[in-house]
Amino acid sequence: MRSMWGMSTKNPLEELNLVPSEDLYEKVLGSARSTIIGLPAQIFCTFNPGGPGHVWVKQRFVDKAYLKVYWYADGKKSRLFIPALPKDNPKGMEADPDMWHI
Repeated sequence: MRSMWGMSTKNPLEELNLVPSEDLYEKVLGSARSTIIGLPAQIFCTFNPGGPGHVWVKQRFVDKAYLKVYWYADGKKSRLFIPALPKDNPKGMEADPDMWHI
C-alpha cells in the first residue's frame, strides 16, 4: 500500500471512526514513513462516537489508552487518547452554537 501522504513525519487522519476495520487502519500505519532518519513517523487521529469503526476505535484508543500512554509489546510504539469536549473549543461554540447541541 502506498502512503496517502507522501513522505512526512506527522500524518493527520481525520474521523478515524469512518475507517470500517482495524485491519485497514493497520495498513495505513504500515504506510507511514518519515523523511528524517531516526525520527519515526507519527499519525494523529481524530474521531467522534458512531460510524462504522466505532467499536474497534473505542476498544483500541478509549478503553486502553484513556489519558495514559499505552505501549506496544515491542516497547517502540505507543498510543494515547486525549478526550475533547465541545466546551474545550470555545471559538467553535461561538462560531456555530447550533453545532454543539447534543
